[in-house]
Formats: sequence, C-alpha cells, structure tokens
Amino acid sequence: MWTDKLLKSIKPKDKAFFEVQPDSRRGVGRLVVKVMPNARKVFYYRYTVNSKYKFLSIGAYKDTPASDGVTLKEARERFNELAKIYQSGRDVKEVVEGERQRIIIEDRAKRDSATFGDLMTWYFAGLDSEGKSSADRYREDYERNLERPFSELLALPASEVLPHHIRDILAKMVGRGVTRGVNYTRTYLNAAFTAAGKADNNPRVQSPIVFKLQQNPVALVPIQADWDRVGERNLTEDEVRDFWEASVLHMSFRTSRLVRVMLALGGPRPWEMRHLHWDWIDLDERLIEFPARIMKARVSHVWPINDLALGELQFIKVLSNGEGYVFPWVRCNRVLKDVPPSKDLIGRNLRQFVQSEHWGNEGFVPYDVRRTAKTLMGKAGISKEFRDRLQAHALNDVSSKHYDRYDYLTEKRAAVNQWNDFLTATIGK
Repeated sequence: MWTDKLLKSIKPKDKAFFEVQPDSRRGVGRLVVKVMPNARKVFYYRYTVNSKYKFLSIGAYKDTPASDGVTLKEARERFNELAKIYQSGRDVKEVVEGERQRIIIEDRAKRDSATFGDLMTWYFAGLDSEGKSSADRYREDYERNLERPFSELLALPASEVLPHHIRDILAKMVGRGVTRGVNYTRTYLNAAFTAAGKADNNPRVQSPIVFKLQQNPVALVPIQADWDRVGERNLTEDEVRDFWEASVLHMSFRTSRLVRVMLALGGPRPWEMRHLHWDWIDLDERLIEFPARIMKARVSHVWPINDLALGELQFIKVLSNGEGYVFPWVRCNRVLKDVPPSKDLIGRNLRQFVQSEHWGNEGFVPYDVRRTAKTLMGKAGISKEFRDRLQAHALNDVSSKHYDRYDYLTEKRAAVNQWNDFLTATIGK
C-alpha cells in the first residue's frame, strides 16, 4: 500500500511512466500514478474494457500543503467510488461524464433556465448513477431520434417544450416507417419530464437544478396502442427453414448472419447481438461471455456455442479478422469495426426482406426470433427452467436471487446442443 513517503521517493525518468498501487483484489481496476519527467505526479484510475486498458484522471498529487491537487487519501476515496461503478457493470467513463454534465447543468440552471437537452442529460445521468440497464439503450435512441435531427429544439428551455414539439419528434419517426419504436421513445421522454417535474416540486428535497415545468408535454401525446401489443409472433418450423435458406441470398450479409447466429444460439436479445464483440468470444472453448454492462439484469452471462453457431461465427471471423464488433456498422462500403449496427438498420433490413417476394409468410421483427427460439426449444424437450437460464431471464424466486450461485454451464451446454440437433433437423442440414 502506498504512503506519502513512498510516493515522494519515486524518481522521474526521461519519459513519463506509470506506477501501480499493489492490490490483490480482482475486477476493481487499479489506482495508478503517472510520473512526469518534471517530477509531477498525477493519479489515474485504470480499468479494462474489451481487454484494453482505459484511464480516468483523478487529479494531480498534492505533495505539499501549498500545492494544488488531491491528497493520497482523497485519491484512494475516489478510486473506491470508481471501483464500485466498474464492479456494477456500468460504463465508468459515461458515469463520470454524466456527473460532470450534471454539475455543469446545475450551475447553469442557477443562472438561467435549464434546456430540453439539459433535462435529458440530467435524466440519463440519474439512470447511470442508479445502475439502470436501460440507460445505454435510451441514450442510443435519443442520439439517433432527437440529438441529431432536433438540435435546435433541444436548446429550447425545458419549460417551453410543448406537446406539439413531442408530436413532431415522433411523427418524424413514423415517417421513416418506425412503429413500436415510437412508443419506446415516448416512454423515456415521458419518464424524463415526469422525473424533472417531481424534482422541481419535491417538498422534502430541494433540487439543485430547477426546470420550472408547468406541465409534462409528453402526457398529452397519445400512445399508439396498436403498436404496443405484447408480441405473440413466433416462426413455425417451416418458416425457420425458409428463412435459413433465403436469408443468405436475399438479405444484407451482416443482418442475415446476425439473425442466424441469434437463432442458432437459442435467442439472445437483439441488443446483445448488435453489440456482440470478438473479445467476448472464445471459439476454442465454445463460449461467449456477455459483460454485465450489456445485460438487462446487469449481471455477466456465459452462453455456450453449439455447432451451428460455431460454423456461422467461424465464417464471419474469416472475413473480419476477428476484430471489433462481430456485426459492425458498414457505411459507404466502409466497415467501421468499432461501431455496432443501429437498431433501425437491423430492423429495416429485416423488414425489407419480409416484405419482399423472397418471403411469402407473415412478417416478423428481431425480438420474434428470440421468441421463436424459446418456443421451439420447448418443443425440442428443453425445460422452461433451462430455457430461461440460457436466455438470461431474471429468476426472482428467493433461492435464485439470494442463494444459488451455481453457473449451470454444464446444463446450458446440454441445452444448446439439444437445440442444435433440433434446429439442424428443422433446416435440413
């Protein structure tokens, strides 16, 4: 463990270098200090993302009472705060940026009205601080459907946002052919304005930021009820065979392979598939380890790979060199391996396929593939318990929540292999 005496004794070199505080714990990151050639020392929090080191500055070392910066004790306290965020599965950089933005917004709100954009940043920062798994998905949707096309509206004071502004945002989405996503966007906008209104008017807690809301403008914009029904569509065995044969010929390469891998594995969530990264995949051990930050329950999840999924992934890896995202964004014939495909892109490609002459059956959306796998795995003889465990459904009985820490990997391997045999027979391979 570092002491001030030890830190002060570290001598500079011709080039800057890092020293790491000894720590036997795993999965918490490390407190490090960067020693500059001029002998200045700066504390950093070091952690890993996709097997690569990332660094967040904590502050310059305050080695004398008269100097600026943070003391060793303060650096350790900040390290412990960041380690808790990292262990929770949240994106450390996004949480810290959210804290910074919240401070900026609170300062501006003391002088002026907070804007619509400020309100949304404040809301997302709150979700991040609470460890909500929805934060990343909401933020991605917000960037696509509000931040880019409605930058002027986001600069408007939050108190001046009216129902017709919200209507225009959603109408633009309708014009692009979006259906259920309209209600999705409306949901978090409604939640954001509701949270801001309650913060303004909470009699027990005085909020440091005031939005001066007189109404929730989203409340008067109706939900599109016919687009919000609980999904019931699942593909029949004949439709699965038809899709498997036609998709590689008549769909975009990455969308067809994404859906095929999703089906072969047994139905991960579309969000998990879009963000699937080669760093999470061990083809030799035939395992995918989805990190906690990507999972709905914020708990990491190991998914065994069966023969069908392995063949698909090996084929994709040959073309991508096994770097970056498995299904990266392609723009103007350029593969952006560090950018995942958007929800709209995958949905649009699948919609174009099911509406084409190459698909003569009822349409379906990405989530229907998950439902199809769940349903047909039951027909294959896999119990509901292990279908739920494989698909990372939250098990809320007392035993599962508090006592059962067994990983069920052997049973999940057996389930995916049983599913592999059924699916192979179905598609006629």
